[in-house]
Amino acid sequence: MLPAPGVRMFGADRRAGALPCAAFRGSMGPVNALPVSPYIIGAAVILGLLYWGWSRYYQLCPHCGAPTRRVRGGWLRCRRCGRQYRRGLRLR
Repeated sequence: MLPAPGVRMFGADRRAGALPCAAFRGSMGPVNALPVSPYIIGAAVILGLLYWGWSRYYQLCPHCGAPTRRVRGGWLRCRRCGRQYRRGLRLR
């Protein structure tokens, strides 16, 4: 939606063509002193938790590095390279 004629979207100190960005001005005490946005920290935490959950059920094939099911007992075969791997095998 475009603003009405004569309404400025950007402040006088903004360069022409810059995207409108709202500065983070939350009242979260020491979080405001961090060098990165709390959204970046939250995204990193969420990605870390997702990787932790993924790694409980999947692992990388020790031969080709493709994602494969995690071995609980015995041997499994990689779908990409066809080679067998077991729980304690770490070649890469």
